[in-house]
Amino acid sequence: MKLSTSALTAVVLSFTLAGPAQAGFAACDGKDGAKLEKCEAKEIKNVGKLRAKTTAYKPSELDKAFEALDGDDVNPFNTDYHYFGVAEVKIEKLAELNASVNKVASAVRMANYIGELNATDASAAQDLGGKLLPILKALDEDIKSLTEQAQALAGSPNDLVSSPMEVPAAVAATAKMISQLGATAASLPGALTAIVPIAQGAATAAVEQAVGDATEAAGDAVKAVTDKVDVPTPGK
Repeated sequence: MKLSTSALTAVVLSFTLAGPAQAGFAACDGKDGAKLEKCEAKEIKNVGKLRAKTTAYKPSELDKAFEALDGDDVNPFNTDYHYFGVAEVKIEKLAELNASVNKVASAVRMANYIGELNATDASAAQDLGGKLLPILKALDEDIKSLTEQAQALAGSPNDLVSSPMEVPAAVAATAKMISQLGATAASLPGALTAIVPIAQGAATAAVEQAVGDATEAAGDAVKAVTDKVDVPTPGK
């Protein structure tokens, strides 16, 4: 069963509201003036709805190296532009896997923030980029492993719950994880392209060029993944 474009887009927008290394909302790209203000107001309203249902992810859950960013007033995942909210998992057997999916997704979201930070504080961005780069480099294998686990569980949803009435929720939960992993995988090359020169302290012009290339590449990749993410049909 292939996820619809609208379903995957909903998942992507729920967790990343700005393209890699780019300030602002992805949905508002290309707009200016009154149209930009209207678009951003709409996106901020959407973030408000997410906040009501979720809790902002703590950077230390990605890695202890980011513990200093855990405070509500400094947590990039608690800002409108980079909001990354997580909700309690009601299916106990999916809790651990869901936590791992959130962790890999947060790494790419952190790259978004660092790319934006580089424009105003290159030194801080270089420090954070150096901490994030090893994590990003290992992410590809992590995503592959988690995707295999999620696909296996998606094929046997009855094993995840105690009541047949809960099967639809199990199917939806695994589908969401698979699509989230697909979107994260699609954004990873762009995140790496942006973070490598920042972590290495490259000249501003070189970083800006890399960030621009990464933003464009990641946007194309996330769009393309809507045609590539498949969710196994239960029982097959």
